Amino acid sequence: MAKVTIHINSDVEEEGAPLRDVLQRIAEAHEGHCGYIYGDPDKMKKYYQKILYETPHLLSIIIKMGYDMEKIYNVSSNT
Repeated sequence: MAKVTIHINSDVEEEGAPLRDVLQRIAEAHEGHCGYIYGDPDKMKKYYQKILYETPHLLSIIIKMGYDMEKIYNVSSNT
């Protein structure tokens, strides 16, 4: 089983967990896909579709992180 290890400070666990979790799901789907390259085409397709399904989630989390950082910097520069 694929394992993604990202240590998140407990102060930001709530904000960091979604990114860690989606990376874990993508890693598992990637491992499953690679494990069946010469095997069952239906399983390969299932894992590939899982990667495609999770990728927009990953991008949305990364985009949100950028917006959140922008808000933090704008607030701190206005004080």
